[in-house]
Amino acid sequence: MRLKIIDMLSNLEKFFRFSSCFLVLSFFFSKNALSSSSEDYSSSEERGQKAQIPSLKKTLEALKSSIEAAKSERSIASLVQSSINFDKLTYDSEDWEKNAKNLALEKWPTQTWKQSIGGNLFYPQQISNILSSESTHHLARRRDILWCLALAASHKHPVAQYYLARKLDDIHDEHSSKPRPTLVTFLYKESLDVLEKCLHVPQACYIVASNYAFEASKVGMREFNLKKSLELHDKGAIHDSLWGYQNRLALLLKRSLYPSLELPLPTGKEYLAVGEYGPSYIHAASLSKKFKKKEELLKKAISFNFPHANLYLGALYEEKDKVQEALECYEQAGYLGVPRGHILLSQRLIGDQTLRYKTHDLTKISREDLERSIAYLKKAGQAGDFEGWDQLLGLYRSLYEHYKNEEDFEQLLFALEKGIQMGSSYAYRQTQSMFPSRYKKILSTYGSPCHENILEYLSRKLKFDERGEEKS
Repeated sequence: MRLKIIDMLSNLEKFFRFSSCFLVLSFFFSKNALSSSSEDYSSSEERGQKAQIPSLKKTLEALKSSIEAAKSERSIASLVQSSINFDKLTYDSEDWEKNAKNLALEKWPTQTWKQSIGGNLFYPQQISNILSSESTHHLARRRDILWCLALAASHKHPVAQYYLARKLDDIHDEHSSKPRPTLVTFLYKESLDVLEKCLHVPQACYIVASNYAFEASKVGMREFNLKKSLELHDKGAIHDSLWGYQNRLALLLKRSLYPSLELPLPTGKEYLAVGEYGPSYIHAASLSKKFKKKEELLKKAISFNFPHANLYLGALYEEKDKVQEALECYEQAGYLGVPRGHILLSQRLIGDQTLRYKTHDLTKISREDLERSIAYLKKAGQAGDFEGWDQLLGLYRSLYEHYKNEEDFEQLLFALEKGIQMGSSYAYRQTQSMFPSRYKKILSTYGSPCHENILEYLSRKLKFDERGEEKS
């Protein structure tokens, strides 16, 4: 009996030893299985996350869409937010290079591939057309355009740097007796040094050539050298492009501007030989003595996608007392995106409301003509020309001074704020003169007329200090 009990205990011990080993092995294998399963899940999740990251091309397409919408709405807050979103992108340098090359972008010597894309995204492409005519030249000083230039300049786009510096310099001269901001001087130097290394680009030729001629005294980065200026324009003129045409036209205009060249004045035929370029046809028209020929050339200029020529054609019709034809030209200019056309239509009815000596007697203007003028000026302002709001401001000021109508005063304030939103120097001056107590609030809301907020933003982005250097 005792032996049987011993045998039973021995068997039980073996069973427990086996069971323990089985449990240990089971636990070991189950732990490994769980670990393996967890690792599989993690790697699967990582693969899923990688698969969800959109390509740089798709990301840029979405970003470009939001930037174009912000430009269209003239929304500075949206533009700056898009710039922040762009800066956060962390794709490989090979991706940036591939996409920049696919987009055929110019990579300037001081730029990375990412900066070449960023500069192009924010650069205001319409500025070439804006600067091609006196009727729209002032629009380059609009607040949203300046911000687009600043955002492109923050990505070391030399053309944006130059135009931003040039416009801020002019604005500073209007509002301040202090020396030019050091950042503006830095932008001039940086941009011209880069552009002079890139004379395969016709726009670079044009800008640098201008700085050896009429821009030399203002910008102060190059010595006046007319021969050098002509050589650079000649180099840029070989291109059949917008800036190639600009260089060809500049060569002709310098012959008429600088008698010291002792070259014959340009002829109408030479202006026409520039190419299918609206401004050159306007100059050719100015040399013709025949009304029909002038009319024909100006209509040709319009057909080359240069709606500004409608203003010249309208002025030509006015000289011949063809009033209805003139009004139609101004209307057409406004319709085609040249707000100056609508401003001229208003001025024919009520005069220039920003110049007291050019205003018409408002007591002798019919209510119908007054309402038509207001409608024209609102169209101009809404189309992006702050002069429309400036004219409305002057008009409502005159109306309020004469009739003391509170509604006119409210409209005056509305036009004033619209002008300041766009960066109108006239609106700033009128605010300071008419409402000195409100001026500080205006400055805190919209910034100063000299756009110090743009300079501060760009100083941070470029890591620039007031010694005139980039911080290391």
